[in-house]
Amino acid sequence: MQLIDPSLIHCVENKQSTDVSGYKIQSFLKPHDAREPMGYRVDGSSSSVGFVMDLGFVPPYVEDLLRGTEYLVFEANHDLEMENNSGRPGFLIRRVLGQLGHLSNDQAADSLSRLVTSETKQVILAHLSIDCNCPDIALGVIGRKLDQLGYSPDLSAAPPGSIAAYGKE
Repeated sequence: MQLIDPSLIHCVENKQSTDVSGYKIQSFLKPHDAREPMGYRVDGSSSSVGFVMDLGFVPPYVEDLLRGTEYLVFEANHDLEMENNSGRPGFLIRRVLGQLGHLSNDQAADSLSRLVTSETKQVILAHLSIDCNCPDIALGVIGRKLDQLGYSPDLSAAPPGSIAAYGKE
């Protein structure tokens, strides 16, 4: 028994563009401690969206590719103080904070300050740590940074373990 129709499978490699049902999908490798971790930019006829989670830092090529997309789903994994005081084993804290780990709220805010433009309509913060972050903290840090720059996209956070989103207000 075949579970997936082979015509629906589209394997992409780093820096490859592919067309799926009229959408141009650009893939890119990102710094994370997994095998071939990918992020994506999807362009349709009227809008663009970037998806990037699970990365320890945001390289310039990722920022260049995602700058000005209308919609972003972007990692804001942890609050640095909460992570450092979490009681987690030292090796895990070092992993999360490392160059191949996850973005803190402050790192996400810094990167989003370069990615968001007047064209950006919505940013959804994703992959928040259950133990070391909460939507209100992430939204506050990132919202303040974007407000300082005069950008006000719809900003929300996907809570840990849920597909719903919390709004900025």
